[in-house]
Amino acid sequence: MAQRSSPLARLRKVYDDLFVASRSDSARRVRGLGLSLKGSEDRSALLRPIPVQKAADPPRDFLPGLASQWVVDAELDDPARLAARAVAELFPPRQLPGLTVYGFDADAGRWTYLVSANGPERVRALRFAWPYCGPAWRQRREVVPAPVFGARITLVENLLRRLGTARVWADVDPDAAHARSERLVAVGARYDSRIVLRLAAPAGASFAGRQVWDVLLSLGLEWGDMDCFHWQNSSGRGDDAYFSVEMSTGSGCFLPEEIAAGLVHVEDLEFSYSLPRSADPIAVYGRMWNAVQYARTRLGGAVTAADGRPADRERETNAIAGSAAELDALGFQPGGDEALRFF
Repeated sequence: MAQRSSPLARLRKVYDDLFVASRSDSARRVRGLGLSLKGSEDRSALLRPIPVQKAADPPRDFLPGLASQWVVDAELDDPARLAARAVAELFPPRQLPGLTVYGFDADAGRWTYLVSANGPERVRALRFAWPYCGPAWRQRREVVPAPVFGARITLVENLLRRLGTARVWADVDPDAAHARSERLVAVGARYDSRIVLRLAAPAGASFAGRQVWDVLLSLGLEWGDMDCFHWQNSSGRGDDAYFSVEMSTGSGCFLPEEIAAGLVHVEDLEFSYSLPRSADPIAVYGRMWNAVQYARTRLGGAVTAADGRPADRERETNAIAGSAAELDALGFQPGGDEALRFF
């Protein structure tokens, strides 16, 4: 296992302007270049379905994730109800980065986001949630000092005082929150990794772009998001894709214009997925192994792990199982809501 940025993160280094295209638009783009969106053979059975437990129905209450978020509670006293808009104006997101405010809807009798399309008009209680450490996406996780947690309690008290009286408290005191922050930074550094299998072309050789295109389509992978190939996950649990395929050189993506023009010569293919965000990290590794072996029979080359050593299925499966169990024990079941929130 090794630290890996996602295809999206790597693509941001190459393109300044990203745009959203529908699936039909992407299909027209490909077909207009004389490329197919169906492989020359059907080997999709190598990626047999994974029996992932379907995502549960939307919860009645929307609440912070206590494994990764530190919460300040406020129980309103006088008045017993406040206009949600008035509270939101006191806590503007741009001035308080990382803060998410939840309100107990006085009319619906449930917890939900204070500001949302169907947010409450009046609230009876509030919960103010900050991440214990910086969010992973675009930011480096950092340990938050205890005084910062203390200052947040004071901030909530002082701002709510403008609207009335309330009892304000945090179940996790600032010192304990700081200790949790330290631990989560270490957890992020250890587990925020991508599982990688690399198919490298023989020394001095490369894989032809058109042939790679056909091989990946023959596996049943879909070309699309970020101009990469993905084994899509429709279970509603974990990442949108079970695994993705990119190249380690250049932008890492498969631009159909360059494929069609014969300009792509691939030195290697990298099949990868996020361990903590995976719906089933062990089963996905097994399917990904099958996909890489099929690609090797079609393209040649050698299969290695991320560290360059020859790939060892048993060794890597055992390592993944151990990491998944450790994450679960820390409150971050792979593919679960807490893991998706933190990683």
